[in-house]
Amino acid sequence: DGGIPLALASRSHRPEWAVEWLRSLRVSERSVAELVGGSPVLFRDGPKALHVREIAERVGVAVEEVLFFDDNLSDVVSVGREGATAVHCPGGLSEER
Repeated sequence: DGGIPLALASRSHRPEWAVEWLRSLRVSERSVAELVGGSPVLFRDGPKALHVREIAERVGVAVEEVLFFDDNLSDVVSVGREGATAVHCPGGLSEER
């Protein structure tokens, strides 16, 4: 832990599936759920910009301090308009990229 708050958000109408995904997805020896720990996790429908504002508030940082990654360009644009640094990752994130 480098003292940097971490949060996850996903637009989903099936949050129970998303939680199961967090438990099964592995990074090295740990699940993503273990890595995230007690950090904010939002799985629900709605605009990502709203998710980011809520996460920033819950973590106690300004939206301008948020670094946001997404494969959907329209979400990247809308979150960037809120003041966050938003990065378009059309192929997702992996160690290979």
